[in-house]
Amino acid sequence: SWVADRAPLEALMRSAEVGPINELLLATDSGELLEGSQTNFYAIVDGAVHTAGEGILEGTVRRLLLEVCGREGTPVVLSPPRLADAGR
Repeated sequence: SWVADRAPLEALMRSAEVGPINELLLATDSGELLEGSQTNFYAIVDGAVHTAGEGILEGTVRRLLLEVCGREGTPVVLSPPRLADAGR
């Protein structure tokens, strides 16, 4: 289950050298930012909302964001944002 899969991350966050961490981002080896350990993740890149389209937990806030984007005509890219795109 999702909770069991996240248990090692929770332990890592509690034992971090800098002290307990509240949240961390799950990323692929190629720098795609998928989601937080407890939250959804999305970014604005070149005027479009980028968020992973699969392999993530589809949370309530993400669903609402996608609904608002659809209503307002804001472009959405269902592909994870990349760390390399930070600052664009």
